[in-house]
Amino acid sequence: MQAKKTSNNQVTLPKKALHEIPDTDYFDITTKDGVLILKPVTVTETGSRLAAIRRKIKDLGIEP
Repeated sequence: MQAKKTSNNQVTLPKKALHEIPDTDYFDITTKDGVLILKPVTVTETGSRLAAIRRKIKDLGIEP
């Protein structure tokens, strides 16, 4: 597979390359030895993870 960089430094990822990864809009990008590495990132609503942790603590009956 190939992808071309546009004059705006954008690259369109081929559908075939995205077929086996989760549906995502954001990627964490790193480089290693001249190779780009894209990792899917799940973006959640601000505070939602903390709220889930608080619910779990309450459900488990843990108190201060």
